[in-house]
Amino acid sequence: MQRSSPARTPQRVPQKQQLNAIALVDALMVHQDVSKALSAWEGDQLALGMRLWKHGQALGEQSQFIYGPERWEGEQ
Repeated sequence: MQRSSPARTPQRVPQKQQLNAIALVDALMVHQDVSKALSAWEGDQLALGMRLWKHGQALGEQSQFIYGPERWEGEQ
């Protein structure tokens, strides 16, 4: 039996989308110009993306060093 996905309602909007909308409104209130507001908002989003990418990379590298290739030994 296949489950149908629930309808998207305002209560079910993911938190990231809500936070992005709030940040964009804040930028619009500060800059009062759509182009400047979007540039400021985009810069913040790119900085956040870089931090998340670096954190994920660090987690992956840490995992490799903690568990390393020896985790696969004996599984052949």
